[in-house]
Amino acid sequence: VVPEKLKFTITFNPLAALTEIYHNLILDGVIPSLFSVVYLTVFVIIVLWLGSLVYNHYRESFAELL
Repeated sequence: VVPEKLKFTITFNPLAALTEIYHNLILDGVIPSLFSVVYLTVFVIIVLWLGSLVYNHYRESFAELL
């Protein structure tokens, strides 16, 4: 369904990996691959770390920014 020149965007999209995990588990009954689970875990850790860095940087003026 996705053109060949755009397949790399699906490969590195964490939501696509999460959707694939749920699809395989619920519809096909297949346990997700270790790569998919590790990729999502690393992605979530990086996003949480970056979010905490941004929050800690703007903590004093966070209420005004909202």
